[in-house]
Amino acid sequence: MSRILIIFQFIAVCFAEQDPHEISHHLAIPTEKRLSTISFGSCNHQKARQTLWETISKNAPDLFIWLGDNVYADTDDSVTMHKAYVTQKMKPSYAKFISQTPVVGIWDDHDYGKNDGGKEWHFKKESKGLLLDFLDVPESAEVRQREGAYQSYTFGTEKKKVKIILLDCRYFRDPIDHKKPSGDILGSAQWEWLEKEVSSPDISLYIIGSGIQVLPVDHRFEKWNNFPQARERLLKTLPSNSILISGDRHIGEISQVEVDEKTLTEVTSSGLTHAYRKLKKEENRYRKGSFVNQNNFGLILINWDEKKATLQIKGQENKALEEVIVHF
Repeated sequence: MSRILIIFQFIAVCFAEQDPHEISHHLAIPTEKRLSTISFGSCNHQKARQTLWETISKNAPDLFIWLGDNVYADTDDSVTMHKAYVTQKMKPSYAKFISQTPVVGIWDDHDYGKNDGGKEWHFKKESKGLLLDFLDVPESAEVRQREGAYQSYTFGTEKKKVKIILLDCRYFRDPIDHKKPSGDILGSAQWEWLEKEVSSPDISLYIIGSGIQVLPVDHRFEKWNNFPQARERLLKTLPSNSILISGDRHIGEISQVEVDEKTLTEVTSSGLTHAYRKLKKEENRYRKGSFVNQNNFGLILINWDEKKATLQIKGQENKALEEVIVHF
């Protein structure tokens, strides 16, 4: 960590009235391990009660994936944003969780620093560094050496490999213009990177993480369909053995669509600390089952013998509120 960020951390800890030595650190990423249970979630306010970490732990996940709004900072002030991350790391339930479960992640807008922000955000380089520091990403990691926060991780060996691909839908994203369908989300460098990442012949299952929803097209909020040409390109780029996961919406739902003779499934899990409980109805022509309007997290259970994955949205009671099985 740079000297200036150490200073930021010290200031933030002082504001939080905590000992710097009490800050927890994430486990190293065990890429040699075969994944069987993957948990994920989004929309987590660092100042809110956090009751789901213990519930997630009951599933003994091999990995947890942050899908954005990991904290709510909404700022271009480094001290304020770092304080938000320190506050989250000091939450006893989260500190215990990350002492047992490896964590990777990507951002969305509220931890990017600007609501609905895109490539115009002047604070994006500083924000990226703070995100990666929060996740304890090594200084030598490739993501540290390039623009944007997109990352990939390959787990397992031989014929039981899972590749986690985390897309950055903020750093390069054009302004939303419904009269300009050619607007882009990923930017040329990230597209080139993605096309290489999904061309590995030895990967059994790809899990593609996006802060915003990919498949739904009907709601009026942020989504890939605000950039229809980029969405179409993404769906054509993804292999048939891909599962999409997303956050942002403060609801949970499972969507499924047929594209070029392949079935793509997306699990949206949001939010960990606050959900849109007043929402009773929302159109989604691709939804399987119902939407979940309570605090929730996502789970992927991989059965390697049967080459299938059970995709679940779970709530506080650890019961599957929605579930779909896909084969790969």
